[in-house]
Amino acid sequence: MNAAPRLDVRFLTVHPVTAKWWDQREKCRACANYIGPLADTATKEPKNKNVSERCDASRNYRPQGGGKPLPDYCIDARAGADERDDGRAGICGPDAVLWEPKP
Repeated sequence: MNAAPRLDVRFLTVHPVTAKWWDQREKCRACANYIGPLADTATKEPKNKNVSERCDASRNYRPQGGGKPLPDYCIDARAGADERDDGRAGICGPDAVLWEPKP
């Protein structure tokens, strides 16, 4: 007798932090501090290796082994302390206090 495949409903629900980011990201993408996908975080020049979205106003992230601080990911810059792994609130916050219109 063949058993029906089991369905894990956890994979049918979007994580609340992801849903919140989906609501916030258009504002981030319209910000002058936004560094978009396919851009090098130091020069903002196209680079195929980097597909992240980062906030240039929040240079809190240090690569492993030290080196020049890199900008936080946009989702981390906008997150509250309860949504981040390090327990610190993002510098921009849910209200996007660092938001500036693109020139």
